[in-house]
Amino acid sequence: MPKKIRIIVADDHRMVRKSIIEYLRKENDIDVIGEAVDGKETCDEARKLNPDVIVMDISMPRVNGIDATRDLLKLFPDIKVIAFSMYSDKRIIKKALAAGASGFVPKDSPIETLIDAIHTVMQGKLFLTLEIQDMLDSDRTEIMEMNSEDTILSEKEKMMLNYLSEKCTVDEISDRMNIEIGDLRNKIVHLMNKLEIKSLGELIEYAQWEKITV
Repeated sequence: MPKKIRIIVADDHRMVRKSIIEYLRKENDIDVIGEAVDGKETCDEARKLNPDVIVMDISMPRVNGIDATRDLLKLFPDIKVIAFSMYSDKRIIKKALAAGASGFVPKDSPIETLIDAIHTVMQGKLFLTLEIQDMLDSDRTEIMEMNSEDTILSEKEKMMLNYLSEKCTVDEISDRMNIEIGDLRNKIVHLMNKLEIKSLGELIEYAQWEKITV
């Protein structure tokens, strides 16, 4: 009998997570061996269970899915990660792939798409839906370049994003971080340039999606 594909499903929404698990367990060649509710728990479960594939929600508390993917693949490069998100934003997709994800599946996709993605990445191939392929106008080389040191956030940058996700004002962030307002504004502009974000509103949305923690 062929070896089953060992899967961990990571999503902080219980209903979504349990539904995915229920559908995947109907597949004869898939074995769901674990589940997780945040990025840290995903890393812990992967260390214990040694999965073949992780279905990874991008937006989770404590450690977000992109950071968890990057951290996991440094230790376990053979694990295949399928990024799973309700956001099909081009920038988010590229960040997930730059972190090392082997595929990206929007949450509004049919379950058959996720199953197809699992089989595809197990063959060592990149999985992207046709819609995402059309959206991405750059090649894999450009995606991997996004994973350079310039895109790695410092602890202070993560702290700024954390406060922004809590909808703190610039004055409040300045007080909490003990940084002059002028210096803080410069740091925010630098961070926006690093993340290729054009407005403060978009930066706040990014922080809320990623649930950045220090």
